[in-house]
Amino acid sequence: MNSNGVVIHSNRLVNNGVQSQNLQNGSSVLVRVASYKGNGVYEGYVAGVKVNITSQKQLQIGQSFPAKIFVKDGIIQLKSDILDSSKAQILINNSKNEVITQLLNNLGISADAVTTRILHQMKQLEMKFDSKLINKIKNAALKFKGKELKVSELLLLLEEKEINFTEEELLNLLAQIEDYSQQNKNQNKKENFKELNKFNEKKQNWIFLPFEFVSYNDNVLGNGILKLLLGVNSKIIEMVNIETVYKNHEYNFSLLFENKKCSKIYFNIPEMKYNKIDIFIDMLKSKIGKNVQIEYKEKEELSGTSCLTEEFYSLHGEV
Repeated sequence: MNSNGVVIHSNRLVNNGVQSQNLQNGSSVLVRVASYKGNGVYEGYVAGVKVNITSQKQLQIGQSFPAKIFVKDGIIQLKSDILDSSKAQILINNSKNEVITQLLNNLGISADAVTTRILHQMKQLEMKFDSKLINKIKNAALKFKGKELKVSELLLLLEEKEINFTEEELLNLLAQIEDYSQQNKNQNKKENFKELNKFNEKKQNWIFLPFEFVSYNDNVLGNGILKLLLGVNSKIIEMVNIETVYKNHEYNFSLLFENKKCSKIYFNIPEMKYNKIDIFIDMLKSKIGKNVQIEYKEKEELSGTSCLTEEFYSLHGEV
């Protein structure tokens, strides 16, 4: 590693590519602590990059603080009054973004926002990493300015189900998924949704189901969309994503299943104060049991099909 600095690729991605930051020794960064993994290791964000932070001094989940970044003996270190600077380190080599960049480079593809999203979703759908298909999806998505990420996700789902869509049909479908909080009786959009939910018995399937919260006097209290990832032959639920607005508050949940049981719950509630996150987690565990892992996630990680929750690992340079 270059002792003069380190390039960190931020996951706060711009529409047409990854915005990279060249951080030198002594650069100021913003640190946010997202969760505690045990043994003094926290998961957090540094300059927008998701990394592991090791500190013997106890950190508070949800807290944010400024720090300076240094490179010493090949290790990236943070220094701040909040941290025990002699013990705190960022293990950037374990960063998800770095591993994905390496994999995309191996495929001969530049690492940008769209290709990163496509790669995550390919892993989620257990698809072969195909550089030609990645470029095909990316080039088509870039035609939809401002909607590249969402369109790339939809295009890959349609590709997986072997469904062909026109640009107009794709925009109608995207509008229906995005505007689930608004009732729309347009029959063409309904037909598009029906097409998206077609089954492919040989592969995994995403099923999109809009819903409403209605009071006893038929007042609509909220709307949402339920997204189910079904395994091959559609017999086992692998993931459930819930995006909803209830009484003007937004909620995002992602439930992961193993052996037909919910094993993890990721959530994001934008209005929730950070000091209330642990209280909310304890409340959920009291209702569903302590064996389920519950974590707070950034909203962009839970958007769409929650493919950004997929993990990538490298061992001896192999992803």
